[in-house]
Amino acid sequence: MKNNKGFTLVELLAVIVILAIIMIIAIPAVLQTMTTAKKRNFENYATRINNETLKKYAEDSLINNNSVARIYDIRHDLGLDSTGNFKGYSAVVPNSNKVYITLYDDEYGLVVITIDDNLQSKIKNINSINPDYLTAEYLCSQIPEFTSCVYTKYNDDGTTEEETLSPEGHKFDANLSTGQSINTALKTLLSAENIHNILYSSSITSSENKINIANSDSKYPVYIWAEGNTIYYSSESNYIYLNSNSNETFKGLSNLYELDTSHLKTDNVSTAVSMFEDDTSLTKLDVSNFSFNNVTDLTFMFRNCSSLSELNISNWNVKNISKMKATFLGCTNLTGTLDFSKWSFNNLQILEQAFSGCENLLVIKFPKATTNKLTLIGSCFLSNKKLTYIENIEYLNVSRVTYMDSVFQNCYELNPIDFSKWNAPNIQAIQNAFYNTYKFTTIDLTNFNFSKLNTINSTFYGTGASKIIFGHKDFSKLTAMTSTFSKCANLTEVDLSNTNFPLLKNMVNTFEESRNLKIINLSGSTFPALTNIQRTFRHCDQIEELDLSGFNTTKVTSMVSTFGFDENLKTIYVSNNWSIESLANEDSKKYTFHNCNSLNNFSASKETADYATLDSGYLTLK
Repeated sequence: MKNNKGFTLVELLAVIVILAIIMIIAIPAVLQTMTTAKKRNFENYATRINNETLKKYAEDSLINNNSVARIYDIRHDLGLDSTGNFKGYSAVVPNSNKVYITLYDDEYGLVVITIDDNLQSKIKNINSINPDYLTAEYLCSQIPEFTSCVYTKYNDDGTTEEETLSPEGHKFDANLSTGQSINTALKTLLSAENIHNILYSSSITSSENKINIANSDSKYPVYIWAEGNTIYYSSESNYIYLNSNSNETFKGLSNLYELDTSHLKTDNVSTAVSMFEDDTSLTKLDVSNFSFNNVTDLTFMFRNCSSLSELNISNWNVKNISKMKATFLGCTNLTGTLDFSKWSFNNLQILEQAFSGCENLLVIKFPKATTNKLTLIGSCFLSNKKLTYIENIEYLNVSRVTYMDSVFQNCYELNPIDFSKWNAPNIQAIQNAFYNTYKFTTIDLTNFNFSKLNTINSTFYGTGASKIIFGHKDFSKLTAMTSTFSKCANLTEVDLSNTNFPLLKNMVNTFEESRNLKIINLSGSTFPALTNIQRTFRHCDQIEELDLSGFNTTKVTSMVSTFGFDENLKTIYVSNNWSIESLANEDSKKYTFHNCNSLNNFSASKETADYATLDSGYLTLK
């Protein structure tokens, strides 16, 4: 008898479960294999495009100038096709093997591929597909190395024509509103202190709480929105162009830590005043791809970005810059090198305070050819305490510079500079200019004209120079020489002979504590207007003789410690214009000859200005 018994329900369920498990395991693996195969096929195709592009460019270079940038249609120019739906364009950066590709694939969407000299590829997917991206013009606009490029256009009637494309004329991207408008919008989303990150998003939020910061002429909107302490920005366009007026765009975001600039383009920017000013917490900022060929004003751009340790600005393509006032002022943690060697300074007028307070900066590189329009460089390198070298600084054209106060003040480690090449006929202010320049050896001011100066207070205070050379010694407008040569540890001689100082009143501390000074040559010089010579020669320990026969002291109101601690001083020559009649009280006479033990007939009980007379024996008539 046959057994017609079938599968039980339990057995059927068991089989179904087993099959389901197998499917759960197998299907993702199969799909992954298919995806990997498609991706590999796509990458292989990109590699073929790269190789064919280089080959085609090499062939064209035999006929045409190989410095010309060219864009190729992948199908028409390169003759490439594929089983998939591929189309796009490729280009080579002249004098390199760097290839750019825009490629549409029906599986992956639109992508931009960069393949560098080492065949390392970077692929960026563009989620929002727009037909404008699949043009030669678009690719030209996305390549930072291109200023123009040649493209063969294929017409519908089968004819061809060559076109020269300009990146500036073909921007299918988003244009932002002014910097101040963007700054206001950011602070509308979050208060300034609550903005910690500004990042790019590849997709636009569906939330209604977003703000469009695009300019009125922008083809696409640009949205910003907040999530926690992060503000995101995005657009249908891959690149977003900053406004011509980008002043204060990110100013005053005191707790901003990271700013993603990867999708921001700066080709249109002409002024970037205070763009990142007072972003004191900012540590992550990559501006290496900025292009500033149109920028004229970078005043305060990075002022007080005190947490930034690195800035790569060497490839900014700066051509028209005129103002750099306080551009990096207060960037106290900035280290390494700031390289301007590829910049053009042909129109530069202002470098005042440009690097002031960059305490950890080591090297600054200037272009060799510089402007003759420069007028202000005061405090330019003030307190660059670790700065060792300024490349090409000796070629800086200072012929129109008027303001040079504190230019190298507190540059403790700065190596000697050859100032003999500086022709400075228009200087009006030079106070503290070489203050505490410990490593300077000679300061040659042969080509400096001082005829317009009112003061040279502390100009050489604390310098390590052993020699200071004056050329044109016209000090006809000078009124004050306070601490001019104070604490010059290595200085042995100052020659101010045969010079007239008709308006000079204040000589407080002029040579104080320059303890190795052996010669102060004032012979033949006249000082008819003096009112204060307090501590003028105090602690000039090596001085043995002073010729002050040109001093008229009839209006001097203080001689406190004028020669104090000049232990080797033996002779002081004066004329009949020497007088103490204007010293009104005892306080103005204190310590005039304190510890001047080598003076003839010196007595510790006779050290006040009462003895600054010919009768005392301390002074000698000349």
